[in-house]
Amino acid sequence: MTAIAILHKDEILKRVAKGHKIAGIGKSYGVSHAAISKQLLKDPEWIEARMSGALARIEHWEKEVKKIDPDTNQVMLGRAKEMLSHARWRAEREFPSQWGGVKTNINVTNKVEMSEALDTVAGELLDQIAS
Repeated sequence: MTAIAILHKDEILKRVAKGHKIAGIGKSYGVSHAAISKQLLKDPEWIEARMSGALARIEHWEKEVKKIDPDTNQVMLGRAKEMLSHARWRAEREFPSQWGGVKTNINVTNKVEMSEALDTVAGELLDQIAS
């Protein structure tokens, strides 16, 4: 089954790069999307094709949103905006280095032991009582 991905690699990569869904491509060859993606998982051409496909989907839905005019059905407007949002979301998840937001990392290196903190507070309380 997984040999399908190797035998038809060029055609599969072209379709993925155009933004076709992997599930649909797999169905056309009589295999699951997993049978294709598992076989090509580490192939640099596969990764590049998926990136191109993500961009193609974003561009497609951006064009659909731009086509909208005052006479456009509100349902179509909502659908186009939602599909564009989904295409962007998916691209961010699949390729965070390309389309993901800037992540903030926080490292805390200044540790305070609980006993040390309690000693300080207890000392301050004793000083207040004594004065």
